[in-house]
Amino acid sequence: MAQARRSGWRPRLGPTFAVVLAALMLLSAALVGAIAYRAHAGSMLAFSRELIQHNAELVREQVDRFLVPTRQAAELALALLEHQLIRVEQLDDIEAYFFDFLSVHLDVASLAWGDERGRFLMVRRQPDGALWTKRIDLAGGVRQVLWARRQPGGPLAPAELHPDPADAYDPRTRPWYVGAREQGGLYWTDVYVFHTGGLPGITAALPVAPGGHGAPAGVLSVDVSLLDLSHFVGRMRVGQSGHAFILDHRGRLIAWPHQDAGALAPPPAATGGHAPHGARLLHIRECPSPAVAHLGTLPEVVGLLQRSGQPAGPATAPAGTTVAYRAAGSRWVAALKPITIDPARPWLVGVIALEDEFLASARAATVHSALLAAALAGLAVLLGVLIANAISRSLRLLVRESERLRRLELEGGIEARSRFREIDEVLCAFEEARVGLRAFQRYVPVKLVRTLLAQQAEPHLGGEIRPLTIMFTDLREFTALAEGMDPAELARLLGAYFTAVTRAIHDHQGTVDKYIGDAVMAFWNAPQPVPAHARQACEAALELLAAVGRLERERPEAPRLQTRIGLHTAEVVVGNFGSEDRLNYTALGDGVNLAARLEALNKLLGTEVLASEATRAAAGEGLVFRRVALVAVKGRRRPVEVYELLGRAGEVEPARLARARRYEEALALYLERRWQQALAHFEQLLAEDPQDAAAREHAARCRALCEHEPGPDWDGALVQTSK
Repeated sequence: MAQARRSGWRPRLGPTFAVVLAALMLLSAALVGAIAYRAHAGSMLAFSRELIQHNAELVREQVDRFLVPTRQAAELALALLEHQLIRVEQLDDIEAYFFDFLSVHLDVASLAWGDERGRFLMVRRQPDGALWTKRIDLAGGVRQVLWARRQPGGPLAPAELHPDPADAYDPRTRPWYVGAREQGGLYWTDVYVFHTGGLPGITAALPVAPGGHGAPAGVLSVDVSLLDLSHFVGRMRVGQSGHAFILDHRGRLIAWPHQDAGALAPPPAATGGHAPHGARLLHIRECPSPAVAHLGTLPEVVGLLQRSGQPAGPATAPAGTTVAYRAAGSRWVAALKPITIDPARPWLVGVIALEDEFLASARAATVHSALLAAALAGLAVLLGVLIANAISRSLRLLVRESERLRRLELEGGIEARSRFREIDEVLCAFEEARVGLRAFQRYVPVKLVRTLLAQQAEPHLGGEIRPLTIMFTDLREFTALAEGMDPAELARLLGAYFTAVTRAIHDHQGTVDKYIGDAVMAFWNAPQPVPAHARQACEAALELLAAVGRLERERPEAPRLQTRIGLHTAEVVVGNFGSEDRLNYTALGDGVNLAARLEALNKLLGTEVLASEATRAAAGEGLVFRRVALVAVKGRRRPVEVYELLGRAGEVEPARLARARRYEEALALYLERRWQQALAHFEQLLAEDPQDAAAREHAARCRALCEHEPGPDWDGALVQTSK
C-alpha cells in the first residue's frame, strides 16, 4: 500500500518567501512615508485655506457673469424702447421682441413691461421650455387680464387667449416698478415672491422715457429665478466633495446645489394664475446640509452677516473670511466672498469642502518626498517576487510533472525547463522515465494500470466474478492476405487496422485485453464499471466496422480487411492471472469461450457481427438484430440462440430489414419441423440474395430433413464442429 500523503494546510515556499520579503520592504517604506506626511501635513493645511479662498473667488466671478445676460437684456430693451424702435404703445411689438429674446437667451427667466396707465405685458419661460404671455390691457376703457400659452418651440403666431378676471395685479405697485422709478436707473430688487408663479427671485428694472428724456412712461424688468441660479451654482465643481452656495445680506440661502421647489411655494397648476404667497427662503442655519448649517453658527460668519446687513457703500463693503471647523464628524474648510449686486443689498458667495480633500495633496507630496525609499522598496519587492516566482514556478513544474508521471500521462515531453540545476536534473530524470514507460505502455492496458494507480493498490494473483460483455474480432482470410504481402507493408497495414479497432473500443469505454495475431480480445465493465456495457459493446462493433470501411477507402490499393465480430454477455472471472513475477489482467470462463465461438461462427453463416441472446437482451432498445440460428457450439451441451447485429434503429435499409424479418419467419418454420414450408421461404430469400450464407445453410438442412426425418430429440441446432 502506498504511503498516504500528509493532509492539512501548509504554506508554499515561493509565496511565503515573496510575502515575507515584501512585508519587510513595505514596512520600511511605510515608516519613511509616515515621517514625510507629518512633516508636510501642517503646511498643506495652511495651503488648503488659500486654495479654498481662490475657489471662492472663482465662483464669485462665475456668479457675477451669470447675471450679465440679465443686465444686457435690460439695457438692450431700454435702448430699443427709448429710441422708439419698439413702440411703448404697441403691446404686440413689445411681446414680439420679448418672445424672440427669450427664445435665444435661455438664461433669462422672463421680461416684463409696465406703464403709468397700469398696462402690463410679461413673457415668462416655463420649466418645460414653453413661453407664456400675460397681458393687462385697457382697450375701450375696460381692464382685461389675458393669458396666452405656447408650446415649447412654438411660434409667436396668435394663440388662444384665456381671460383671468380675478387677477388684480397692478405693476405700478410692485417693488421693481417703484424702486426703478425712485432710483432713476438700474435697480436690483431684494429677493421677493413673483406674483406669477409664486417662486422667489430677483428683478433688474430700468425706467423708460421715450426719446431718452422726460418723465418715465413705464418700467422694463428682467427676472432671474432663484431656482435657475441654484441650478447654475450646482453645475460648479469645487473639488470632489465641495460645493458652492449664495447668501443674501440677511443670511438666507439664495442658491445652493440641492435647492428645489420642495422648500418653496409650488408653481401654479392652472394657466399661470395666482400662487400662494407663503414661500420663503431658508436661513443658512436651516440648511439640510449639516456642514452648511453649522457654518451659520460660527462667530466669524455671524459677524460677517451682521456687517453685510448694515447700509454701506462699495468702499465699506465687508471683506470675505475663511474658516476651518468640524461638522458631521468631518473637518471642513469654508470661504465667503461678497458680490456687489447692489450696494444696499450685497450677496455672499460661499464655498465649502472637506479638509481631507486637501490633505490628499499632502499625501501625494508625502509619496513624492518618500519616492526614493519607495522606489528602492518597490525594486526590492519586485526582485523578491521574481525570485520567489521562479522558485515557485520550478517547484510547481516539478509537482506537475510528477503528477503526470503518476497518472501515466506519457504523451509529449516536459512542458518547460527550470533555471535551477537541481530541479532541471530531476525533470530530465522524469523525462527518461516517461520515455521508458511510453514504450512499456504498448505492452499493457494503460487503463488498467491507471486504475490500479488511482486505487493505490498493488496487483496480486486472483480475480472476481463480474458480468462482462466480451468481444472477439478476426480478419477473414488473413493467412492468404499475409502470404501475398511484403512483411513491412503487412505490418503497416495491421498497425493502421489495430489503431482503428482499438480507438473504436476505447471510445465506447471498452478495455483491449490482447492482440492475438490478427484477432483482438476486448471486454466491457472491467476494470471500471461501465453502465449499459452490452449496449456500449454493440455500438463499438458498429463503429469498428465503419472505421475499417473508412480505412479501406483511404487505401484502395490494399487488400480488403473484412472483420468478423463475436459478442457475448455473461458472468466470468476477471482479474490478474499468470505467475508471481508476471501478471496478465484478463477474463476467463465459459462466457469468454462462447464469444470466441460466435466470432468463428460468422464464417459459416456469412455474417459480420454475431451476438448471443444474452447480449441482445441486455443491449436494450435502439438496435436492430436478426435471429440467425440455434447453434450448439463446440464445447457446450446446450444450444444458444445467435443474432446478427444489423445496425441502429432507423439506419437499416427497409429492404434489408424486411428480408431479415422474413428470414426469422422461415427459421421459426424450420424449428417447428415444417421443413417443406421453411425450404420454400429460404429458397425465395436466396433468389433475392444469393450471398445469404445463413439462408443457404438452412435450405440445405431443410432438404436433408425432408428426405430423412430425424428422431424426436431433434432441436434444430446447428452443430459447430470447429473453433
